[in-house]
Amino acid sequence: MRQKYFPELLFLMETMHCRNNLVDIQVWLGYDHVYTVDPEGTCGGLALFWKKSSDITFNFVDKNLLDFLVLFGGCSFFVSCVYGNPNVSKRGAVWERVTRIGIQRKQAWAMLRGFNEILNNSEKIGGPLRSDKSFEDFNGMLRECEMKDLISTGNSYSWSGWRRNQWIQCKLDRCFGNKASTNLFPSSSQTFIEKRGSYHRPILLSLKSFHEHYRGSFRFDSRMLNNDENCLLAKFLKSRYFDEGTFESAQISDRPSYGWRIILFGKELLDEGLTPMIGNGKKNSGMAIYVARRWL
Repeated sequence: MRQKYFPELLFLMETMHCRNNLVDIQVWLGYDHVYTVDPEGTCGGLALFWKKSSDITFNFVDKNLLDFLVLFGGCSFFVSCVYGNPNVSKRGAVWERVTRIGIQRKQAWAMLRGFNEILNNSEKIGGPLRSDKSFEDFNGMLRECEMKDLISTGNSYSWSGWRRNQWIQCKLDRCFGNKASTNLFPSSSQTFIEKRGSYHRPILLSLKSFHEHYRGSFRFDSRMLNNDENCLLAKFLKSRYFDEGTFESAQISDRPSYGWRIILFGKELLDEGLTPMIGNGKKNSGMAIYVARRWL
């Protein structure tokens, strides 16, 4: 995980380890801070790792919930890392606690990870159908908190396993955001990653938005796409910035002119299919949160 992903925040559930062991993991992974909730016996346990580039202030902590404020790159937003109680009879208390927090919260807010619950029967494959009433508490909590599923990639059936000789798949893990969070991070998404030593898939939450906007007009000249190599401007730019390559492979190079920076900005928009990205076209920035269960 560390070689491929090194997100700003890493949230683990069901660690089944005390703080001393998790501090060793923190050092090994290269994180600057860690907050832990010890397991009860051999069950449960939470851990949040983060880099020094993020400032974390905890609002509420218990064995099923870490709720905190994040300050990162000039932005502030709330995150709730939820661990739905494995005991169905006690799960409603977790939803009630989250609802109490959400009723008063209008700022940007992301809610994520292992809810151990689904929205309806369409979110499970295999096993007996459940009554519609059994979904009401979870749906009610999300409705009161004004939460919506984030755009996702990968297999969203995050859990799979055998129950009573039946192979079952469910969407037990995911990331939600309220309207304020989607306004702050309009290009946010969640990625379901292949399982690693667990019945649950890890999730990578990417929070992306515009931090800077180009002010002014920009007109892209299609002749830059090698359609007219005799164009004087095309000849000049080629000799200066991509003498041995093509416009598609051109880089910003050393001491670029303002005009070349603007051209590359337009090129990046075309490459991305006019998809909004963070920043001013020169460098992408953003926050990634990696969440996993029984990873240790």
